[in-house]
Amino acid sequence: MSMFIYDKRQGGVNVRRIENKLGIHGSPTCELVYKNARAELCGERKLGLIKYVMALMNGARLGIAAQSVGLSQAAYNEGLAYAKDRKQFGKASSSSLPFTTCSLS
Repeated sequence: MSMFIYDKRQGGVNVRRIENKLGIHGSPTCELVYKNARAELCGERKLGLIKYVMALMNGARLGIAAQSVGLSQAAYNEGLAYAKDRKQFGKASSSSLPFTTCSLS
């Protein structure tokens, strides 16, 4: 499989439908239809998937890992703030907080 570069200003490509998906909505996923679209070969022939797409995927995996660490840290911070402010039977229930947060770490 080879990889190609296409200039969208030339026409010949239409979006058939945009996928409804869970997860990251800032990057839409769609189905494209190419009809008489001219494109240029990007890199070497038959190395599109093996070499170029896999390099892109490895970069994307790193970005997703960073997002996951950030989201888990934010969730931990929110949970810790809630636990510090929580009252149980009219009293602050933060006396056992160090033990609770240790088990979360």
